[in-house]
Amino acid sequence: MWLALSLAFADPPEGVDRDDTDRWEAMTEAALNGPAGCWELAGDVHVNIALLSKASLWRRTSETPFEYAGTWNGTLEDGTWTAFRYRLSDTIKVDGEPIEVPIYPVIGEIDPNVVVSESESPPDAKGSSVTVSSDGSSSPVSLLRSSIEAWDTSTAISIAQWREATREIELIQDTPIKDNPNAPTITMTTRIPEGQWVSRLSAVFPRKLVLGEWPVRLRLHDTQFHLVQRQVADHVFPAAENVSTVGTALGFTVSYEQRLDYSTASPCQSPVDAPEPARPETSDEP
Repeated sequence: MWLALSLAFADPPEGVDRDDTDRWEAMTEAALNGPAGCWELAGDVHVNIALLSKASLWRRTSETPFEYAGTWNGTLEDGTWTAFRYRLSDTIKVDGEPIEVPIYPVIGEIDPNVVVSESESPPDAKGSSVTVSSDGSSSPVSLLRSSIEAWDTSTAISIAQWREATREIELIQDTPIKDNPNAPTITMTTRIPEGQWVSRLSAVFPRKLVLGEWPVRLRLHDTQFHLVQRQVADHVFPAAENVSTVGTALGFTVSYEQRLDYSTASPCQSPVDAPEPARPETSDEP
């Protein structure tokens, strides 16, 4: 028992200060930005949508699930997406009607105007349709950080501890959604093996959130974000990110889950790296 206790409270490796929360917060911020430099990234996308209906006197509780899969590719430059395109294997439909569900990566900042959906065409059409998802935004935003910063709060608490069993720093950041001692919090947990790089990051929102005013109020339940990273040589790349939530509005309840898998990463080709065009042969003869 004493051995277990001593391991639990063991000190981190030399040079790793568990109380250096500024360092761990900076590493968390860097993970949310994505890898430094310019990278061409690509992978798979999975979207799960379920329409939920409550039980009534004449009807049982029911769930209508929809699953979609596809691929995506984009360019991330110093934390800002300059291009993002995705293609699903089928058009998302509700009650037989096609709907556009824009897909945004959570890491980095992105202007919705650069998001392009390349959806499959209906059977009687030729070629594929291209839809640009835009809300008129003129500047990039970080979806996760914008969600946290949207709440009227001025207090946040950060606690770092060393986990000897997994040999990692665990940083927990609690952000209340209001300046109220009893306000629910958004909890972000970051895991940093050996204090060297971020392997996992999770943000869990309060179990219930109410947005908007009557009569149009949106209730969100169990909203979560998860990021898994991998270390390749001297770089750390995202491996997968997942966002899930359940929303209720105007009598409808919809669960939504989006997962982006990162399978390839290659440096952007700059003009300096591009091969020079061949020069025409010249002759000294007149």
